[in-house]
Amino acid sequence: MKTENLTSGHVLVTGNDIDGVKRAALTLFNEMKEGIDDMNIEIIDGASENADEMLEAIRQTTSAVTTYPFLGDEKVVWLKNATCFGAKPWTKDEKLEQSLTEFVALMTTNTVKVKLLLSASGLDKRKTISKLLAKIFTVKTADLPEFGMFNTEENIRTWVMDRSSKSGVKVSPEACALLAARVGGNPGQLASELEKLQTACPSGEIGEIAVRALVPTTKNSNIFELSDAIRRRNARFAVEIIKRLMEQGESGVAILLVAIVPAIRGLLVASELRSQGVQGGTSRDLEARIRNASEMTVEMIPKKADGSMNVFSIHQSMSGCSNYTTSELIRAIQKIAEASEALISGGGDEVIQKLVIDIIG
Repeated sequence: MKTENLTSGHVLVTGNDIDGVKRAALTLFNEMKEGIDDMNIEIIDGASENADEMLEAIRQTTSAVTTYPFLGDEKVVWLKNATCFGAKPWTKDEKLEQSLTEFVALMTTNTVKVKLLLSASGLDKRKTISKLLAKIFTVKTADLPEFGMFNTEENIRTWVMDRSSKSGVKVSPEACALLAARVGGNPGQLASELEKLQTACPSGEIGEIAVRALVPTTKNSNIFELSDAIRRRNARFAVEIIKRLMEQGESGVAILLVAIVPAIRGLLVASELRSQGVQGGTSRDLEARIRNASEMTVEMIPKKADGSMNVFSIHQSMSGCSNYTTSELIRAIQKIAEASEALISGGGDEVIQKLVIDIIG
């Protein structure tokens, strides 16, 4: 979490990570109220649907910060989930803007010894009021990550694991990889799906079955799951996914090139690495160990868009290569060549299904 303006006793928690803002604000509130009598702690709910509701929340907050502590020398006030600083049309209400401006001015001259915590996700930094708040509040920002063009599933998976850990939830590696594949690099949707899974799994453990049941599939995630089914040698599930992809309009040639070929190629590379004494571990460990492999094997490793090794795909294959013998993988390459010719010659959907069954057995 990024922090700005550390000179203020008041704290503003904002950012586009709604859940992150809530968690950070609650942590800060618990810290700020330590040693403060309960009579001198006030919480005002700022979640409003219109200007009138928000005006009432500001009125209550103004009353709270201008009322002297009861049998104490300090008090804590929390205006939580304030929705008046966003970009919704009603936040431009003239009376509301005037009330907010007066409230900020009050906080600069208020003589009551009070610590004010303000939590407001989605704060519009372009607004004048937002700039005024930044001058008198310590600003803590909780933003979702911006996954760039060179992002990988490993980056997403790492973020999901870190996010769930902070929430006290355990996500299995298989569930994490599947969630990353089904949602992709959309941090907002990732956060939303993770929150939904946490609610649906009160045990605090999220497994692959829960992700399959609750997170919707996409064409890209089906491709990932087909490759994964091949690595796991699960013929029934592989055929089910092929049918799903074809219902989504994917051609047999596309399924062959983007799912089946990379899966077998990855298994072959992983098998060769294993034969050279390279073991699995974390992706970072694997990347270091790969450098000890032969130059020819390293050249076979798939590349990412920026030209670096796609260690994540090989890491996925390392656990699956033990499901096949080297001769079976070489035979699979031969079967892929035959299926490719059949598809070019006008073969139908059954060609891909037969190929996968032949490979997996």
